Amino acid sequence: VFWAHEIPLPPLKEQKRIAAILDKADNLRRKRQQTIQLADEFLRAVFLDMFGDPVTNPKQWEVKTLKSISKRFSDGPFGSKLKSEHYVKCGVRVIRLQNIGVGKFKDKDKAYISKKYYEDALSKFSCSSGDIIIGTLGDPNVRACLIPKHIELAVNKADCVHFIPDESVARREYLVSLLNLPQFLHFFSGLLHGQTRTRVSSGQLGKVEIPIPPIDIQNKFIKINKQITKNLSKMESSIQSITNLFNSISQRSFSG
Repeated sequence: VFWAHEIPLPPLKEQKRIAAILDKADNLRRKRQQTIQLADEFLRAVFLDMFGDPVTNPKQWEVKTLKSISKRFSDGPFGSKLKSEHYVKCGVRVIRLQNIGVGKFKDKDKAYISKKYYEDALSKFSCSSGDIIIGTLGDPNVRACLIPKHIELAVNKADCVHFIPDESVARREYLVSLLNLPQFLHFFSGLLHGQTRTRVSSGQLGKVEIPIPPIDIQNKFIKINKQITKNLSKMESSIQSITNLFNSISQRSFSG
């Protein structure tokens, strides 16, 4: 069946013209993706330059546990309280592991529970925009992001730790950057458990001691972080536009 399938076969000159156009679009897309990767690496370098390695704490900042600097630090409901059969088409958003990226909230895979079920059973797991959400299962084992502005009310699922810091001590942007450093996983060497998928418990996470630099230095980092994040957002939108254009050109080229 495969070998008998007929395909459009334009003249060789036209094939080369099509290939050149697609190559240009694909190269542009790859360059934008490389720029984003370099910007992420730059931000990590800025963080380490300003604050030092959180494991060795070379600048001798005061250290505190994550739990001690929190106004809220809680895992989502385990067991039968929140299962897939509770999901509905719209209502109160459920934040799951697949929504937590490294510094980015992944908004494509959406799940909801009804307002009534939220009020009856899960209101104590409420979280909202601007709060930190930490994934403690998956790859990497610890990763964090901020809940975006458009999600005003949500509940966190199991293995998704809801973290509201005391911002007079530690700013949330500083904490998210810290939690996403590859070095941060060093704190959990020997603590990971699970036979097929390793996880960190919220109790273990809460006991981790982290460096707490002065607020004014945290604020300087946040200004740099916001500017770069703003540029990254524009770049990601550009990549999506280029991808859409690439797909459109491909479809037009191969449909004749």
